[in-house]
Amino acid sequence: MKIVNFLLSALALIFLLMAMCAKPNYNNPLDRGGTNFAGDGPAGDLDNDGIANMFDPDAPPEYRQHSTPSITLLGPDTIIIAQYDPKHLTDGLQTMATATDPLYGNLDSNIVMTGDFFTSQCNTYTLTYTVHNMANDIATKQRVVIVDCEGPVITLNGINPMEINVGKPYNEPGATAYDSVDRQTKTVAISNAPNTATVH
Repeated sequence: MKIVNFLLSALALIFLLMAMCAKPNYNNPLDRGGTNFAGDGPAGDLDNDGIANMFDPDAPPEYRQHSTPSITLLGPDTIIIAQYDPKHLTDGLQTMATATDPLYGNLDSNIVMTGDFFTSQCNTYTLTYTVHNMANDIATKQRVVIVDCEGPVITLNGINPMEINVGKPYNEPGATAYDSVDRQTKTVAISNAPNTATVH
């Protein structure tokens, strides 16, 4: 009788160890740990590791809960830089974006930027930022980089050409310059004011 009880206890222990070590076959949708369906779904725990499927890196994407990641560009969507400008490099633009997900939280480390631009070649370039969450839901955002070869544009104030009577004072109406790279309008320095004492 003692032998029978010992064998039954040993057999029960073996089955217990097998159940604890068993891991579902993720490639088989019917494998849910026997008749126990508690592990199914995003909130379940298919491999019994104490981590819900939606957060478990060992679980395949189809068992994770879908969500909507989003990307926010840091700085302007369109960047204009001067030709040969060394200040704006691709490595710097990689970090000019942040990503988050209402379920999976911060996804900055998952951001991948594709595309390139060349400061030696005046053109319009597109950089694409892509991010995915643990369920392989994807979000993208694009930034435009314009390499500008044109210098500042000067606009004269007043009438051009101007006519002034001899001996009359000359009042400089001034001029402004707009630079598309700096996105600023600046006052232009004036030199060589006309001598109104003589006719030119």
